[in-house]
Amino acid sequence: MCRTLRLQGQDVADEDVATIGKSLLQAVNLDSVSLDLHGSKVHDAGAKVLARGLEAPVGLTSVSLDFELTQIEDAGVAAIGAGLGRAHHLISVVLDFSETKLKDAGLVSLAESMTQVRTLISVDFSFYGTEVADQGVVALGSFITKSMGLERISLNLSETKIGDEALKEVMAGVTGDHRLNSVVLRLAGTGISDRGLELLGSCLASSRFLTKVDIFLNATAIGDVGAVGIGNGLGKAKRLASVSLSFKDCRVGDAGAVALGLGLRKCAPLSVVALDFSGTQVGDAGAGALGVALGAAADLSSISLDFTGTTVGDSGATVLGLGLEAASQLRSVSLTFNDGPQKAHVREKVQEILAGFSGSPTHTPVTRRAHAAQF
Repeated sequence: MCRTLRLQGQDVADEDVATIGKSLLQAVNLDSVSLDLHGSKVHDAGAKVLARGLEAPVGLTSVSLDFELTQIEDAGVAAIGAGLGRAHHLISVVLDFSETKLKDAGLVSLAESMTQVRTLISVDFSFYGTEVADQGVVALGSFITKSMGLERISLNLSETKIGDEALKEVMAGVTGDHRLNSVVLRLAGTGISDRGLELLGSCLASSRFLTKVDIFLNATAIGDVGAVGIGNGLGKAKRLASVSLSFKDCRVGDAGAVALGLGLRKCAPLSVVALDFSGTQVGDAGAGALGVALGAAADLSSISLDFTGTTVGDSGATVLGLGLEAASQLRSVSLTFNDGPQKAHVREKVQEILAGFSGSPTHTPVTRRAHAAQF
């Protein structure tokens, strides 16, 4: 019989987690462990006892551990990694060490230990707001490269100290010789530059199995050069069907938007696109050219574009809508512009154009808002 252990609570302390760890040593037929310790009083001592327990259940296939805002440090993270590394039937692992005292040493140990698990299919790691830098993430890239069975991976490295070199290693792993098909990278507020995004684009171009990519670059130094680099890479990708890119509060302008549109147009069999340009330098020319390019994407069925906080006005929105009219397979549309009286008739104008689509499309109304969504 399959059994699941779940625990949640901010009042949990080391002795409580240690008790769970000791209980796991006696566990029978346990296949799933989920512990939400967010904001609790757990330190390395409790994590170490828990880690020993994670080694015991023979049939353990799924583990989810949330240590966000706890007192865990490198030693505790390394212990958790060592415990999971001996759980040889794991298929899915979710680990959240966001806003802890984790540094490179702990991440290197975690990555090296997780390499021992050959059965992994899905991994979700969050290191948001930690002191992790390039050394730790390079080790993470090595783990991805060696995990040949991985199909899905999500990494939250936002507000860490990583730069282009770390991104290069991660992407080398992502596009390596395995069947990884879905990737989520959260890189907001990091040191990623245009050069890093050019490298990312090159990796996407060489990927043989990726079908879905979600990349969040909010509040980085990315500009048109980086956007052109990733646009070029997307244009050479072979199997991508879904692409979501967020450039919120970056320095991307019209040239970057044009390059992204041209790249996505060539990206077959692309069907789903979501682009967030809120707070960027994209204007009417970029928005219009983007619409024309995406309208030529033969398989495009769903699109979401956010221009909140840009200078895109009525003329750009109109050309955008006219361009999208050519996308014969389009069924779902979401367009977001600035709030303000000068945009009062954008909704009606674009909706009129979209109403001409064939079939029975579902159009999310064109909206106007003052604030973009958080990353």
